[in-house]
Amino acid sequence: MIFKDRIDYDPTDGDAIDQIRSYVSTASGLLTSTLVGSDESLDVAAYLRDAAGTLFTGTTEGADHGLDVNVINDITAECDLDGLYNVSTNPDPDNVGMIAHVRNAAPGDAQQTFRPTGDNPDSDAIPPANVFALDVNSFLKGWNGTNWERIASSSGAIGVGGNVADDAADAGNPLKVGSRTVDAALTEVSAAGDRADLLSDMYRRIYVNDAPNVAMGYGAASVTTTAAAVVAANSGRRRIMVQNLGKEDIFLGADASVTSSNGIRVSRNAAFEMPLGENVPLFAIAASGTPDVRYMQVA
Repeated sequence: MIFKDRIDYDPTDGDAIDQIRSYVSTASGLLTSTLVGSDESLDVAAYLRDAAGTLFTGTTEGADHGLDVNVINDITAECDLDGLYNVSTNPDPDNVGMIAHVRNAAPGDAQQTFRPTGDNPDSDAIPPANVFALDVNSFLKGWNGTNWERIASSSGAIGVGGNVADDAADAGNPLKVGSRTVDAALTEVSAAGDRADLLSDMYRRIYVNDAPNVAMGYGAASVTTTAAAVVAANSGRRRIMVQNLGKEDIFLGADASVTSSNGIRVSRNAAFEMPLGENVPLFAIAASGTPDVRYMQVA
């Protein structure tokens, strides 16, 4: 018979430890364990309950089992989870998740939310009521060759305009139109519909084509000793020629008050030519008789 008066335990020497085997049991039998890695774990059933004793539930998703919980948003004083301002004061817009933009003290849905138009940006079908402007502090500037200058608007309209009304004293720095100088004959030909430069010679004189290219009219004019219009109106008219083939002199003026004492004389077998727009009349009166008068007008 062997006796021991104590149980030995040496944490540095596992073989010198006296091992005592014990078991834990319940009314239904022994408790079991499971080896997890290198550790022996007691098999137990654990439950979660709230303060009222209600059992928490779980849901299996694939191979995982998750706890059923309700996430409570605690930042509604400033912003909701959907990205909108507090819905208690600002109603939800149609497009949930967009950041609201307050435009006035009591904004409505249409005034506080940026939203897409649902159409192409260059489409004429976009309803103006669906387009909202972003209020920003900005303006247009143009380069004057030395520095940048602000481009002003006229009467609140969008676009480029002067800051002085027509026929008023000049002020400020106006937007000017420049030309491109050429020092040779004009030989370049552009296709119809092309944009063309405003041209000038080396002395900055603008090239102007005054050759009529619209229409021409001609005929005999009825000139008597009573003043009357020489020709009828011709839309776009630029020049006129009056030829006196009669034996009597005729006199030209701007209205029916022309006489042989105040009109411009065109002697017999002579001609008169001048630029004349479509809205300027030309009257004539004969010194005597009914002279043979011809006219030609071009537009």
